[in-house]
Amino acid sequence: MRAVALGIVFSTVVLLTAGCGIERQIVDDISLVTAVGYDPAKGNKIQGTIAVPNFQAEGTVMTEIFSDTAMLMRENSAKLNTEANRPLAIGKLEVILFNQELAKDGIQKLKDVFVRDPSIGSRARLAITESSTKEILTRQYWDNDAGMYLSDMLEQNIDRGTIPQTNLHLFVYALYSKGADPFLPYLSVEDMVSIDGIALMDHDRYVGKIPYEQTYTFNSLVGDFQNATFPIHRGDKKSATISNISSERTIHFKGEGKDMELVIEVEQKGILREYRGGKITKNVLKNVEEKMEKQMEKQAKDILKKLKELNIDPLALGNEYHSEHRNFSWKEWEQMYPELKFTPKIDVKIMEYGIRR
Repeated sequence: MRAVALGIVFSTVVLLTAGCGIERQIVDDISLVTAVGYDPAKGNKIQGTIAVPNFQAEGTVMTEIFSDTAMLMRENSAKLNTEANRPLAIGKLEVILFNQELAKDGIQKLKDVFVRDPSIGSRARLAITESSTKEILTRQYWDNDAGMYLSDMLEQNIDRGTIPQTNLHLFVYALYSKGADPFLPYLSVEDMVSIDGIALMDHDRYVGKIPYEQTYTFNSLVGDFQNATFPIHRGDKKSATISNISSERTIHFKGEGKDMELVIEVEQKGILREYRGGKITKNVLKNVEEKMEKQMEKQAKDILKKLKELNIDPLALGNEYHSEHRNFSWKEWEQMYPELKFTPKIDVKIMEYGIRR
């Protein structure tokens, strides 16, 4: 029942702005929705929350919130019409949030609503939330609209390599791919809304997460990226921070059938940004490289173990295997995947430290 109801509130917005034909809309006469969130509600209903920026005369931006619960699309459409003073339009939708409890039941029905509407950009950001999406959207973000603030937060963390690239287009691609499963940013709330890890999906269902401390390594297993930072902590109080210049992933399949070994090689080139522990020498650099390799390999093994236990493939290893084997059967791959031996190999090279040399 929830899966059917998931599309109700957002579909309502579509209904509010759509007619029998193409309707030209003037920006001053409509309310542009920048974010939408979905939470479970009592009675097997879905609570949908919509954020709309309200630009003030002094240059600040306030967020207007429209929220309601429903099981019937027309019923909810009428409710939202009574709350909004102007038609709601979705052409500027930036962020789509799903509460984790709701996402455990699957979000494909709701996803279909977004994909079928041509006014929604494929670059819209999706995320899973630990807390209520309504709580996140109704928070104050200084002089920013909630939707635009959250979109910028996700965007800059993707650019910095904190989390892998994700958007509506990539989510749908992985959703329909036989050789991959989707993943999304995972948001939590303490003093501020923050990225707290990577949400793992089994097709369209939320099944677990990668903690924030392992997102760098997860990113390196997903594919090539740059600009991220990796902290190295040692028991002797010597610590360092590495900023990566580049990270390249290579996949090798060794052996056949149940004896197959899947080797994931990650080559990292980085800059030593900070070091606490005395003078930097060649031996120090070598030690830092080895320490980072060991930490990443341990995290990689933990991540790969979790993925096998959940029987999901967010690293798109099935697509890699498919591209290298002519006589390929997806059924064979599904049987093989839980039995595969994963071997991560991390190679770190520090190219610079201090001033450029």
